[in-house]
Amino acid sequence: MNQQQLDSRLKELSEKLQRSMNAGDYTAAGQIQNQIKELKASFRIDNSTDLNSEHEAYVKAINEAYADEEKSFNAQWERRLDEFNQNAASKMNELKKDLEDKLKQLDEKFIQRPIRFSSSVLTLRDQEVRLAKNQRFEEAKAVQREADQIEQKEIQEHQQMQQVSKEQQKLELFRFYEKQAKALMTKIEAGRSDILQKWASDMDKLDKHHEAMIKAEDVRFLKARQPREILDMSIKLDSNRLKAIKSPVAQYIQQQGAMVDGSQLGASMGPIVSKVQGLVKLK
Repeated sequence: MNQQQLDSRLKELSEKLQRSMNAGDYTAAGQIQNQIKELKASFRIDNSTDLNSEHEAYVKAINEAYADEEKSFNAQWERRLDEFNQNAASKMNELKKDLEDKLKQLDEKFIQRPIRFSSSVLTLRDQEVRLAKNQRFEEAKAVQREADQIEQKEIQEHQQMQQVSKEQQKLELFRFYEKQAKALMTKIEAGRSDILQKWASDMDKLDKHHEAMIKAEDVRFLKARQPREILDMSIKLDSNRLKAIKSPVAQYIQQQGAMVDGSQLGASMGPIVSKVQGLVKLK
């Protein structure tokens, strides 16, 4: 029996009760009065059972819809974080390759840099050649030994200077790229932190929307359980927190037969995509 049928039956019994009272048939009036009480009690029991089942179905529909939304929401944020991490790794690899290229260029530069002997060596070599042409071989040999000694010394000094210069330039390169790497890591950590913070913030919003819908259903359920004569004293929701929307979850619930009042639902529980992404931190 629904509310309309109950009202019709109660009206019928009330009219019979009035007629019995007017006729002075108080025995019949008492019996009719008992029928009215039993009918109301029976309706309350049946209605309470139906309302409880309906409420459980609505809450289940909300929770299932929320679980689906949460799964999709987290999947989107995980993809965003993976994309950021891949981009960050690519930036670090580019920096590493750039350093390797610079070191290779440095090695090639020093390989191609020949020694330039001093004027003393060049003078001795010229003297050695002239002595040999004049067949003054002993003197040429002596000059040759002296030139060889000076030349060998200059070669060693040149190699040492080359090595020192090369190591110094390598050190400068390493320091420069270490600074670049630290700056990039700072950007990466800032970007990753930005994504995680937005993820947590949007997850908190999603949870609050879920709580708002559960609260809305609880209020609807409490209203439905109240006697008709005190329905006007129903609990009021905080209108500042719960705004009228047409969210995917509300549509889902309506499709499931759970007619939750859309004006009592929170903002859309659809996956929340923040406008500012952490990837901009790497630019």
